[in-house]
Amino acid sequence: MEEWEWAYVAVRLALSTALPVLDCDETFNYAEPLHFLLYQHGLQTWEYSPDYALRSYAYLALYAPASLVARALSADKRLAFFALRGAISLATAACETCFLRSVRRATGDGVYGMARLFMLCSTGMVHAATAFLPSTFAMALLMLGWARWMDAMSTHDRTHYCIAIGCVGVAVLLGWPFAALAGLPLALEAIGSIGFAGFAAVVANWGVVISLPSVSVDSYLYGRPVLAALNVFWYNLSVSREGGSQLYGVEPASYYIRNLLLNFNLLLPIAAAAPLAALLRVATGVKPGGALTTAQTQLVLSTALLWVAFFSAIPHKEERFIYPVYPLLCLAAASALADATAALNVVGRSARTGWRLLRLAIVSGACVLSASRTVALVRYYGAPLSVYAALSHELSQAADKPQIVCVGKEWYRYPSSFFMPSANQKIAFIRAGFGGLLPAPFSAPAPAGTRVVPSHFNDRNQEEPSQYTPLSECDWLVSLIETDEERSTLLAQRWSVWTSRPFL
Repeated sequence: MEEWEWAYVAVRLALSTALPVLDCDETFNYAEPLHFLLYQHGLQTWEYSPDYALRSYAYLALYAPASLVARALSADKRLAFFALRGAISLATAACETCFLRSVRRATGDGVYGMARLFMLCSTGMVHAATAFLPSTFAMALLMLGWARWMDAMSTHDRTHYCIAIGCVGVAVLLGWPFAALAGLPLALEAIGSIGFAGFAAVVANWGVVISLPSVSVDSYLYGRPVLAALNVFWYNLSVSREGGSQLYGVEPASYYIRNLLLNFNLLLPIAAAAPLAALLRVATGVKPGGALTTAQTQLVLSTALLWVAFFSAIPHKEERFIYPVYPLLCLAAASALADATAALNVVGRSARTGWRLLRLAIVSGACVLSASRTVALVRYYGAPLSVYAALSHELSQAADKPQIVCVGKEWYRYPSSFFMPSANQKIAFIRAGFGGLLPAPFSAPAPAGTRVVPSHFNDRNQEEPSQYTPLSECDWLVSLIETDEERSTLLAQRWSVWTSRPFL
């Protein structure tokens, strides 16, 4: 490994222990059911009801080994949690280095050097690389697919196409079905190179190889035949009034632009200018420095535009939906700067000098802004992880004593049952300003618990009153205190402050 690759590993691992959990789906749709499979207790969401079966247990099984090793080394379940995050970060870093090596061969040192820096520093890549989410899984597999695709276009080796298609297939069938969209330009180019019959044969073979174990695991645990990827695909495309992902909020088309500006700052407009920079290079007659032509490079980058346009058209929007093309945005920004540099090298010395200074300002500014945003996430949003870690240590001193830890309006910041030392300590919800459907404990150990159809779940995000616990039954309360009045009210109810951390 080169020195910069060790830097990737060090940065990703360090941030996996420091970054807060930024999406409650990480906790309730992935960490909780994984905790259930490992320890036979945890919270279940409606998506894991056999009636709906939107989530895949086979996907969770891919992550179990890291937590199993940690569980064998220590009884402290927090170690299993951080081992899981560390393993995700390491796997993502490995995929990043593979992607960047292919970028170097395909586009030359200029693009490669800046893409490497942007991917390492950008806040979007920082938190996407650590998240326990199918969109992170898809991002990692797509990077491997794009790497082999770039190698295939430069060598015309059929094997590279086969591997690239397989990577996209794993991302789609085990991770997130919408990852197929990112494979569309690859599919069209592969058909042109190996023919439709060859492409169809590769897709069919990979489909069988990937689907069989996935369907087998999920069908066994759900107690009926299940292809979770198909279920979640149809659900997310639903636009009916009775159901669909829009029940969890809709946003205007500008939502992703705002998020991308937060996560990529100066790099976003630079990435958007990549096609113009490529035309400038072509106009000046400067040839690309790598194995790919300018047109081939733009074909790879077109995936990002297609992806953002598609998800901007869907009413329900979440930041994690854009994770899979984060690497391409970094590559597009690097390509734009490299193309502009190559084109301006043929003009006067003063213009070259001015551009080099501007480029230095852009790259330095992007890195500084990204670093400040990452530090802000850790510093200003790290309180929940810190408080639950302290609480977990306190609870472990009396692991045999039944205790109820309650959460109200801050329920979605709960980092998972990996912070509850034993089955005697349980998380519970109190009624406090949230009117949707909350998770509930699995009713029995697996596989019985995964096959039961809970009567209190629905797919319309309708509140279920039976899921609330009276405040009088709580031993601990984790809450965000925003005003002196809230603090006074709790103190008047004979609560005392055990520990607190500043938040934002």
